Amino acid sequence: MKTPVKLLAIFLVVFIATASFGQFGSTAKLKLVTGSVKTLKTEKEYNLQYDYTGVKVGGIDEEDYLNDKVKKMDAKDPGSGEKFKDSWFSDREKRFEPKFEELLNKDINQHSAKASKDNKSAKYTILLKTDYIEPGYNIGISKNLPL
Repeated sequence: MKTPVKLLAIFLVVFIATASFGQFGSTAKLKLVTGSVKTLKTEKEYNLQYDYTGVKVGGIDEEDYLNDKVKKMDAKDPGSGEKFKDSWFSDREKRFEPKFEELLNKDINQHSAKASKDNKSAKYTILLKTDYIEPGYNIGISKNLPL
């Protein structure tokens, strides 16, 4: 194998391994406060709560990220920054949370269970804490894919 081909092969292996770890080597954690997870097996309803406090965006505080983004966008097109900021927060409830619930329910419906936000009749609440958002994903071809 020629040297450039070897380097390309090594690069691809490292790139794929890194990308795979980033996407699938999740840092999601289950924190059990009391009891046993086994008791959840028989439950048919779950309440979902979303928590975005203290979230980091690209490694910086969300507020700092948004202030910088708004400033840059408004410099290019006045008013576009605030529009972006508004959609940043409204997309959580309008797009991301419903999509998460759809995909979660697709899986747990196999066990005749259902999870939804503000489900007052559910005995258990699943708290979904977002602590990091990578802002550079929505680019290129993936930008046009429906969520």
